[in-house]
Amino acid sequence: MNFTSLKYKKHTSRLESSYVSVIVSMTLILFMVGVLGTLLVNVRAMSRHIKEQLPMEIFFKNDAAQEQIMALMEIIRPSKFVKKFQYIDKDQAMKIAKKELNIQDENLLEYQIFPASIRMTISIDYVDRIIKMMTNLAIVDEVKYPRDLLQEIHSNIEKWSIWIIGFAILFLVIAIALINNAIRLSIYSKRFIIKSMQLVGAKRSFIYSTFLKRSLWWGIFGGLIALIALTILSYYMLEIIDFQYKQDYYTLGGLALGIFLLGIIISSGSTYLAVRRFLRSTTDELYHS
Repeated sequence: MNFTSLKYKKHTSRLESSYVSVIVSMTLILFMVGVLGTLLVNVRAMSRHIKEQLPMEIFFKNDAAQEQIMALMEIIRPSKFVKKFQYIDKDQAMKIAKKELNIQDENLLEYQIFPASIRMTISIDYVDRIIKMMTNLAIVDEVKYPRDLLQEIHSNIEKWSIWIIGFAILFLVIAIALINNAIRLSIYSKRFIIKSMQLVGAKRSFIYSTFLKRSLWWGIFGGLIALIALTILSYYMLEIIDFQYKQDYYTLGGLALGIFLLGIIISSGSTYLAVRRFLRSTTDELYHS
């Protein structure tokens, strides 16, 4: 084996190593961006789930006819916005009151002074409409809903979301810088090839397309590996932690698509800028760049 062959193999091995390092760097960074994005999506879904566990209580007037209450229940119970539904008649209300007040004497509070009511949890999107509708009914005496607790939950979730978004943006900026640097180093090793192609008359579009095709595959491989790792992590997290809220698969799907496209855009953009830099450089500048 001659010296030229050994030198060629060494050069090829170095190029392959640079390709692997670019893909690994891109995979790790896209994976971390995906973790932060998934966390943000789940925080939003968890917030909605918690809000929809807050009960709304509808108290009927003492003189409300049972037929009217039953008719209203027939309308509300099968509605799509109702999550949980419980009707408490006057006898049940009396028993609950005695238990909560720890009254042992059966003769005390023997009259039905507590009204019948409906206790239900509903979709957060319908809360204001249901409260307004129920308040306007003649048979309804009062509607109770823990708005203060709802506002406190919303405020806390928003604070967490802002922190997560801030970290995601910061990490994304760092990610773009690191991926851009890794790709520039990879293109740097081929700066003389770029200049040689230019000197023999190759069009700029041809030179760009040659390197952009390779960077496109870097983005695809990096994005796919990151998504596979993220999917495996999410699967085991769902197995370990018993999530009680419904997963927002549409948003998670959009996040996955965004991560995949982000890898392609960053790799292609960084490659384009690096190639353009060396195309604009003189031969002497290539030795000092």
